[in-house]
Amino acid sequence: MMTVKGVTSCLIFLVALTVFTGAQQKTSLDIKTRDYDQVHITLDIALDFEKGQVTGTEYFTFVPLKNGFDTLRLHSIDTEFRSIILGGKKLRFFLRDSLLHVVMPKSITTKDTVTVTIDYTATPTAGLFFFKPGKNNQSTPYQVWSQGQGEDNQHWYPAYDHPDDRLTTEMIVTVPKQFTVISNGEIKEKQPLKNGKVRWHWKMEESHVNYLTAITVGEFEQVTDIVGRTSLDYFMPKDWVQETAEVFGRTPAMLRFFNDYVSPYPYKRYAQTPVYDFLYGGMENVTSTTLNRRLLHTKTAKPNYNSDDLIAHEFAHQWFGDLITCNTWEHAWLNEGFATYFTHLFNEQFYGEDFFKFSMYDTYKGYQKFLKKNSWNDTSAEARSRSPKFRGLWHYGGGASVLHMLRNELGDKLFKKCIKDYVQKYQHSNVITDDLKRSFETSSGRDLTLFFDQWIYGYKYPDLKTSYEYNEQLKNLTLIVQQNDTAKNSSVYSFQLPVHIQLPGARIDTMFQINSRSTAISIKVPAKPELVIFNSRASLICSMSEIFPEHNNLPLVAQVPDITYRLRMVDKLPIHDETIKLLTGMIRNDSSPFVKIRAIERLSGTVHPVVFAAYAEATLDKDARVREATYRNMMPCNTRVSRQFINNYNTETNEYVKASIIFALGRCDSSVPISKLLQFGDIPSHRNIIRRAVMEVAKIRKDYSAMEIAKKWAHYDMSTGDMHQLEESVMEYCEVMADKFPAEVTSIVSAALDNPYFKTRNSALSLAARKKMTSLKKQIEAIAKTDRRKVVRRYVDNAKKELLK
Repeated sequence: MMTVKGVTSCLIFLVALTVFTGAQQKTSLDIKTRDYDQVHITLDIALDFEKGQVTGTEYFTFVPLKNGFDTLRLHSIDTEFRSIILGGKKLRFFLRDSLLHVVMPKSITTKDTVTVTIDYTATPTAGLFFFKPGKNNQSTPYQVWSQGQGEDNQHWYPAYDHPDDRLTTEMIVTVPKQFTVISNGEIKEKQPLKNGKVRWHWKMEESHVNYLTAITVGEFEQVTDIVGRTSLDYFMPKDWVQETAEVFGRTPAMLRFFNDYVSPYPYKRYAQTPVYDFLYGGMENVTSTTLNRRLLHTKTAKPNYNSDDLIAHEFAHQWFGDLITCNTWEHAWLNEGFATYFTHLFNEQFYGEDFFKFSMYDTYKGYQKFLKKNSWNDTSAEARSRSPKFRGLWHYGGGASVLHMLRNELGDKLFKKCIKDYVQKYQHSNVITDDLKRSFETSSGRDLTLFFDQWIYGYKYPDLKTSYEYNEQLKNLTLIVQQNDTAKNSSVYSFQLPVHIQLPGARIDTMFQINSRSTAISIKVPAKPELVIFNSRASLICSMSEIFPEHNNLPLVAQVPDITYRLRMVDKLPIHDETIKLLTGMIRNDSSPFVKIRAIERLSGTVHPVVFAAYAEATLDKDARVREATYRNMMPCNTRVSRQFINNYNTETNEYVKASIIFALGRCDSSVPISKLLQFGDIPSHRNIIRRAVMEVAKIRKDYSAMEIAKKWAHYDMSTGDMHQLEESVMEYCEVMADKFPAEVTSIVSAALDNPYFKTRNSALSLAARKKMTSLKKQIEAIAKTDRRKVVRRYVDNAKKELLK
């Protein structure tokens, strides 16, 4: 038996020299060098929870793309191979540069469909994560889950692990009988074995890319909704089953919406599983989404927290990302931008137009903020095949923003038709941005080159200076738009700019075509406008000098139906007595909680009796989000008000509002000790929001009395598998206390280093490095020897480097 573990093996080196001379040059495997199509993978595996290993057999089926195919190369990390067999004969193989090279018989041609049998054991540092109870995490259940995106499935089985190739898969997993196995596709068999274990067989018959292959193993209880021909399966932790409807209850409505807007759901089932300590919010594995436990909540967290955004985003990915997948990561906005925008579209239907407009307004603002720091301009043919202007997280917000503009450009009906045609044309395939462009052009009958060049490949966005002039004698209104230099090449954008004109007793909505550096258009109106709103409905991604209403027309702002204009005015109006009157009126009377919240935030720090009176009323607002924002922005207060806060806390049912009351009480009245806050706040809550409020007050005050509770709260079991944000708050407290109390903070950081959650451990490692906590070197060295997770290694290595200086 030959075992291969790494490129340091002398045996590998000799084999490579004597047998694989021709193959040695093939060290890259990507979209340019891939010389086969993978067709199907079957994994027949067992899991060792104690060792964190997967052992079994892979049946890898592929078709060569060239004759004379001599070497099969697969991405592979963290894996030992016992044998690789084809047609009953053992094949020679070696590992180099994270690639498994398998020497093939020379007779293989492009007409052959080849299946090799690979016996292996993987001890993954990424891609597959094992959980079990331990000394410092006794609440942790036995659980295993995978996370393949971007290219991490290669850590637990060999495959072609880039997104440009599709395949089908089967997963056969043998586990103890108390565990449930969840994977892609449909369950084909659940076979009890004599040894007390169960053999689960899942099969995914529709093609997908490799990073979407997934397994989840643990003790779950299945709850199912049937909508039409689709089974919606929720695999719940057993102590959360009673909250299934609260958490996932809108999923059937999402399915109906996506079925209508995009296409009928392309698979037979859709599973959602919340797991311990997930790396992200969720992952859209085809037919089987994995979710962070943060989405588990009761009605006492709503509407301040709502799981629907996360659920809808991952569900939309089943079409945009799974059924259709970006060909390379540069085009990931075709996955993430679509999923983000279709989350907004679902919210528009389910929660209303104001909710949608508020969400898009914030998305636009976030994308603009990103582009201020990250700008480029490349409309070449090469760029179209390579990379739009979205980067990183702004595949999400940037993609959604541009899709909303495209919808505005085409109109709702035509946009929806284009979406349906695009999905129909490219289902079960991979795409780049120009594929989307060509599809939309065909469906709409329009040339979209300018749109894509400006908003997807072009530089930044327009920077506009707007103004207007009214001639009373001629009853003539002149609208003026000037484009500042917005690009390195001083290019001028071409676009339609909607303008809303409010007259006494009348309203005019018009569209303003901009094609030049300076544009002026005159129209007849019977009276001087009360308000002129450029870029009404926030339809265009742009920066723009706002025209503020004259003082006598300022109250009209609160009456404008367009929520985006009200939000813009709240954000931008200079603070003076008249705007304070307007904003406090909005806090009391605006129809949208989002406008109320923005007005509350805008007046934060404004010491004025009218403001405080409005805040006092807002603490009684029917919307818990408004109440939360009010307490978060309260100014210093007296003992009488503090007593009222305590009374409000005792009657409040919403966890997020409770947390904000504790924050207000601690920040506003310095005479209230941390010990008093702990009487109210040392209780569990969604994402530990209430305890975090106590910790935040302690950080602001730099209060030494919180040291003991900080050490306790750095413990893993305080968060039970959600996002562990309490430990993050503890680390932030330690950051501000470290210089004055180094010994005590070092003790807390040491406790956090024992916390197995990766973000807590990474934060503690970073803080230890920044504050030169040399006494923790042995503990960090022990972590370096035992924590093999790739997501932690960088922080371990950096801490060791800094502490050795």
